[in-house]
Amino acid sequence: MKKRPYIFFVALLLLFILSGLSFAQNPNSLKQLQKRITLHMENVPLNKVLDKIQEQANIQLVFSETFIPADRIVSVDFKDVPAGEALRKVLAQTSTDYKVTGGGQVVLVPSESGAGTNGSNSSSGTIAGLVYDSETDKPLAGANVFLENTSFGAATDEEGMFIINNVPPGKYTVVVNYIGYSQKSTIITLEAGDKVKLNFALQQSLMDLDEIVVTGSRSGKEKRALASPVTIISENDLKLMPIEDMRDLFEGKVPSGYSLDIGFTNRNRQTIALRGSQVFTTYNNTVKTYINGVEVADYGYSPLASLDYNDIEKIEILRGPMASTLYGSGASGGIIQIFTKKGSGGRTRFNFRAYGAATSTPWVDKTPYSQNYSLNLSGGSSVRNYKVSLLRSIADLPYPNNGVKDSKWRLNGSIGLTNGPLTMNVEAGFGSSVYGSVNNPLLLKLKEERGWTNAPSSWDKIRDRQYTNTNQLANIQLRHIITSNWYQKLTLGYNKTKIKNNSRSPDLVWYFDPDSGWTQVEKYYYLNRSWTKRSLNYLTNAKLGIGSDITADLTAGIEHTISDVDYLNANLDVNPEVVRALALDNGLVTNYQDINTGYYGEAVFGYKNSLFLTAGLRLEDNSNYGDEYGLDKNPRVGLSYAFEFDNFQIKPRASWGKSTKAPLITQKDYQESAYAIFLANPDLGPETQSGYEGGIDLYYGEIFSFEVTYYDQMVKNGITPINVDNPDTPKREYQYQNINEFFNKGWEIAGKVLLNPFTINFTYSSTDSRYGENQSSANWKYKNGAKKLYTPQSTASLGIGYKVPAFIPGSYKGGFVGLDVMYTGKMLVDNYLRLYDGFYNPDIPRLDPNDPENLKWKDAFYKIRLRLNYWFTNYLSVFVDVVNLTDYQDGAYNEITPAVGRVTKFGLDIQL
Repeated sequence: MKKRPYIFFVALLLLFILSGLSFAQNPNSLKQLQKRITLHMENVPLNKVLDKIQEQANIQLVFSETFIPADRIVSVDFKDVPAGEALRKVLAQTSTDYKVTGGGQVVLVPSESGAGTNGSNSSSGTIAGLVYDSETDKPLAGANVFLENTSFGAATDEEGMFIINNVPPGKYTVVVNYIGYSQKSTIITLEAGDKVKLNFALQQSLMDLDEIVVTGSRSGKEKRALASPVTIISENDLKLMPIEDMRDLFEGKVPSGYSLDIGFTNRNRQTIALRGSQVFTTYNNTVKTYINGVEVADYGYSPLASLDYNDIEKIEILRGPMASTLYGSGASGGIIQIFTKKGSGGRTRFNFRAYGAATSTPWVDKTPYSQNYSLNLSGGSSVRNYKVSLLRSIADLPYPNNGVKDSKWRLNGSIGLTNGPLTMNVEAGFGSSVYGSVNNPLLLKLKEERGWTNAPSSWDKIRDRQYTNTNQLANIQLRHIITSNWYQKLTLGYNKTKIKNNSRSPDLVWYFDPDSGWTQVEKYYYLNRSWTKRSLNYLTNAKLGIGSDITADLTAGIEHTISDVDYLNANLDVNPEVVRALALDNGLVTNYQDINTGYYGEAVFGYKNSLFLTAGLRLEDNSNYGDEYGLDKNPRVGLSYAFEFDNFQIKPRASWGKSTKAPLITQKDYQESAYAIFLANPDLGPETQSGYEGGIDLYYGEIFSFEVTYYDQMVKNGITPINVDNPDTPKREYQYQNINEFFNKGWEIAGKVLLNPFTINFTYSSTDSRYGENQSSANWKYKNGAKKLYTPQSTASLGIGYKVPAFIPGSYKGGFVGLDVMYTGKMLVDNYLRLYDGFYNPDIPRLDPNDPENLKWKDAFYKIRLRLNYWFTNYLSVFVDVVNLTDYQDGAYNEITPAVGRVTKFGLDIQL
């Protein structure tokens, strides 16, 4: 592999330039505020005056248009006065003042006499203010500010400012939560027309029992009330850990979560699992994915292939059926809920990220490089906001290929509107990815080394195909506050994924000839698949007080989804792009629809904000259930108790739940092929998973958190074809039935230690996944007690982070250095080398299907990831991310699939 030493010189030059830019920043804002200025302007917008003050005093003002009426017409006349005095006088005209933070920022904030009036009326009040880091004075964007036991709340914008309008008069507890910081609260009394200003300085903390989690109950609950563990990956975590696919999420961040590396040739397929395998096939996922409350279509291909990960604000992950009951069919393995960034009040924000990446590979002579760019614009006010983002990437391939590079682009946009108690958010996105064919060089190497002289000639030829994936995702969300403690929410979602796989020139395909049977011939291959999912979800939530000590949090809703699948597959003698009609006439066309309706309800009763009892039920009807099956019933119960002991916060918890996976329409209805008949099954039901879990969450002060969980889950009614052949009929007959079962048991451990400036994260999980008593197959691999394939016995991770202090004048953000070690334990897999020896080496006999040598243990392995970033100014940072630092090349799920080697990324972030 050729070296590129000039890359390091370019990197050093870039660092030098950025360092020069950083030293150009003003080192002392307080001193600059004493600089005397002269300014005379009449009847001009306020923002023009502020621009002039910044220019003459050489300072940078940070403010949000939520509070600062930038278009207000003002007049000023200052002659040789300090810039600070001039600034305070002009701001007095808008009920605003300024604050100089410890980091040297000049932040405009509401004055004591007024907090802003956008969207308010005389019969209600307004609460506004600033949320910032108590040590650095850095504003905290995305902090959750809400009035306890009500439906009123807001998130802080990029300047850390918030505003809550239309609050009825009364006494309230104002609470502020931000992931990774301690909760703060204060009690206020609001009169009609009041404008209350509140500033909150939050301290870093690992105690997260007061964080609001949406995924656990759909309506949002404090973590202390949840009876099941949840993993939260915050925006700050994502900034320090760039992710490009779901595998990045599961490596070392989620206890008992793993993603099989199925090789670069299958790079748009992702197999993810939580707590062992929940299905009877290798590729299907039973982890349901939502983006902003909208279910994403997932049929084995990555549901997030076109998502711009720089748009993500937060990710919540639930594990197992105990927590995912309310989400219905397909959620038996767990839930991934992704929340994207929204527009916020204030001036227009500009974020730009660019990076290049180099992949280490022994399979091509030229080092593969990639380029990645993302742009994000957002802004607005307290009553309207917007966000637009654009992603573009292009990459060389690390294996022999047909010359078509991997490329991707995506455009997303959102608009938010607030009118009194009604909030509406509209989001839409469209993305496309194009990639070409690659060969499997490892297979060719093994062919020579192991004497596979009978291997098919197609191995030696690179298919000339182009793959195009397109994805559309849109949603409309309406949230209506009925009273201070009762709201309703309606979400309409649309998601469409389309995959095209076309030959650009003839290649070898398998073709069935009635006379000679299956053979390989040269044809144009054409495949066109599309999955469309339309969804409606309505929920209502009420928070009630029963006496002084008991609370009740009640949620009820209905979810309705319609999924359409269109599939066209053909082998043609001409290019299908030239004559597409031939594909329709000569191919296999499949169209079917899946309709699912769920009715759910949940009640969480709390006693003194310590003891919580959860009870929930989901009733579900699916068009693919057998005609005689009826409604499926999925209950859940849970109990948690949070208490203090000296400096410890302790929360034991336990829960039980049930969830399902619906049959496919091809399994329910009558199907007939040229060789067999599949009979309809009117009693066919879903695959089910149920079980219990118990654990404890432990916190020591603000510096240590630890959780441990034991789970025991049984998968029953696995759907499999059963031979029900009638010897008097010419075709063999089968029927899909609910037969198979297996179980997953295991332990999960996760913890974090905060020793400023160091942070230590660790996870460990052990999984015992085995087949149960009832099995449809006589194959020894599936007998009672046999290990499930492709399920690691254990996984673990250790992450050490160091917060680099801001040592450059004018920059307060500093940087971060992180080292992560991810461990994957041994797993039982198919012995492909021995299998292929029997198929393709004429001197080695084939194995009997019941021979234990068909399976083998894949050795445990580990990977290391190194991450560095530093803000050379408050607006510009440089980062390096090295994935698979040791260049481990044997991480794929089998021995004939090459894994991706070390990937080194170098880039920059600009935030204005």
